[in-house]
Amino acid sequence: MSSLQKTIMKNKLPPRIPRSSGIAKLAPFGATRRKDYSPVSWKKYFEKYVDVETDEGSFRVYLSPEPDHPSRPRIITLHGGGYSGLSWSLFTEEITNMIHCQVVSMDIRGHGETKVKDPDDLNIDTLVRDVEQVIQKLYDEEPPPLVLLGHSMGGAIAVRAAHSPVLEHYVQGLAVIDVVEGTAMEALASMQSFLRGRPTHFKSIEHAIEWCVRSGQVRNVESAKISMPSQILNCQTGLLATNEVESHADDVTAREAVTSLAPIRHGPLVDRIAEESDESDTEAMDDADANHAACVVAKRAAADAADATDVTDATDATVATDANGATDASDANEATYLSDASDSADASDASDAKIAKRAKDDALFAVPNAVGDGNAMKYRWRIELSRTERHWAGWFAGLSRAFLLSKSPRLLLLASVDGLDKELTVGQMQGKFQMQVLTRCGHAVHEDTPGEVARVVASFILRHRLTTATENGEQMNLVSAPGC
Repeated sequence: MSSLQKTIMKNKLPPRIPRSSGIAKLAPFGATRRKDYSPVSWKKYFEKYVDVETDEGSFRVYLSPEPDHPSRPRIITLHGGGYSGLSWSLFTEEITNMIHCQVVSMDIRGHGETKVKDPDDLNIDTLVRDVEQVIQKLYDEEPPPLVLLGHSMGGAIAVRAAHSPVLEHYVQGLAVIDVVEGTAMEALASMQSFLRGRPTHFKSIEHAIEWCVRSGQVRNVESAKISMPSQILNCQTGLLATNEVESHADDVTAREAVTSLAPIRHGPLVDRIAEESDESDTEAMDDADANHAACVVAKRAAADAADATDVTDATDATVATDANGATDASDANEATYLSDASDSADASDASDAKIAKRAKDDALFAVPNAVGDGNAMKYRWRIELSRTERHWAGWFAGLSRAFLLSKSPRLLLLASVDGLDKELTVGQMQGKFQMQVLTRCGHAVHEDTPGEVARVVASFILRHRLTTATENGEQMNLVSAPGC
C-alpha cells in the first residue's frame, strides 16, 4: 500500500479539530508553551519570482539564485495537486547548498499565483504544454541542461514532459516522487472521500497551517508554514494568503510586544492553540477551541433539540399518569399548554422549520465544515480538487511504461517500499532506474524530509556528471549516498 493510499484510508473521517486545555500549560519559569504556526515568507528560500506570460495566461515561477555558470543544470520542480511551487522551498535551500544548480519552481495552472484562461483544464496534455511554454519563455535561446523533478501529479507531468519533442533533447535527468501508476490508479477510488474529509474553510492562516500539520498532510511544521499559505485564498479579497504573510508577521510582532507587558498567566491567543496535555486536559476545550468545534456543535444541535423534546414529552406523560390526585394537575397543565400553544402558533411553526432545517443538515453530516467559527471563516482552498476528477485517470494511465521508456537517467523516490507496481518492479530488478525509499515521511516526501530528498537528488545529479558539488556538498560525500 502506497503512502498516498495510507493517507486516504486514515482520512475517511474529517481530521480531529485542534484542541487545547482550558488552562494554559506552563513551561519552566512560568512561560506558556505554545507551538508556533505563524506563516513564513518564501523570500528566505527563493531569490525572486517572475510571472511568465504565455498564450494561456500568466504562470508564477519562483527562482533560486543564478548558478556560478550558465551550463549548470536547472531543476524544474513540479508540485502535486492542490500544492504550489512553494512546497519546494526547504528542498531548494538544501539542494542549492549541496550542488551548483538553480531551482525553477512553477505554480501549475489552477494553483498558487498562476492565472490562466481555463484554470479547470488540468488535462495532462495541457499541463505538459504549459511546462513547455514556460521553459521556452524563460530561456529564449537554447535551454541549459534540465532535470525534471515532480511530486505526485507533478511527477506524471514530468514523465510526459521528458518525452516532449520540445524538451526531450535538453532533459538530462528525470526524478519522480511518490507516484506509481498501479497504486495511484487504485487510490483514485477513495480520493473523493479523502477530499470530503478536509475542512472547507479556515478561520486564520495559523489554523490552516495547524490543520495541515495535525492532519498529516505535511509533517514538517517549517515547510507547512511556507507552503500552506499558498494553498488558501482570502474569501474577502480573493487573493492568495501569501500576500498577507509579511504584514501578518508585523502584526504578530506588535501583538507579542504588547502581550509581553501583561501578566504571565494568560489564555491562548485567538489565532493560536495552547499545547494540549497528555491526560485530563485533552477533555477540556476553552472558548477559542469551542469556535473550532463549531462544525461538530452545529450538527449535534438537532440531536440535542430532539432529546429535549423527548424529555418534555416524557415529563408530560409522567405528570398525566401520576397517582393520588395528579390527574387534576395534569388537566390544568394540559389546559395551560393548549392555551400557550394557541397563543404561540407562529413561534411553533418557526421552531418546526428550524428543526426540519437542522434535520436536513444532519443528512449532510459527511460534508465537512470549516475549522473555526462559522461566522468568521476567512480562508478557503485555492483549488477545488474534487472538480478535477475527470482528469485524474489521465494523469496516471500509462505512467510506468512512459517512465521506463524515458531516454534520460531516471530516479524514483518512494515513501513506502511496497509502493511499486508490477511493471516498475520488473524494471527495477533489471536496473532500468535508480530507486530510493525514504522512511518517516508521508506522501509529501519533499516537504516532510527535504534534506534527505535533496541529498538523494544531488547524488543522482552528481553521479551522472551534470554538475559539481559545492564546498559544503564535497564534505557530505554525496556521490556514495545509498540508493537502489
